[in-house]
Amino acid sequence: MIPVNEPGFGSQWGLRNLSGPDIEATHAWSITRGSSSIKIGIVDTGIGSNNPDLSGKVTVVGTTVIDNHGTHVAGIAAARGENSGGRVVGVD
Repeated sequence: MIPVNEPGFGSQWGLRNLSGPDIEATHAWSITRGSSSIKIGIVDTGIGSNNPDLSGKVTVVGTTVIDNHGTHVAGIAAARGENSGGRVVGVD
């Protein structure tokens, strides 16, 4: 298991839930930590590209409406862990 030093990681129970089901993300991260060559698409309300968790991980294309929901969804998928100023870690 890889320890994650992010303030909000304990609230991301689906990544590592000590008392129930989860996706076993910390186990998967011991095998691979993702890759910049992996491309995913987020269709939502827009993504705040200045979010520190998404810095360098997200390319914003054609969005005009930015709100917290789209940024939250992108963070679940791609937030960088172990970064200064961030709060969560994404699956990739």
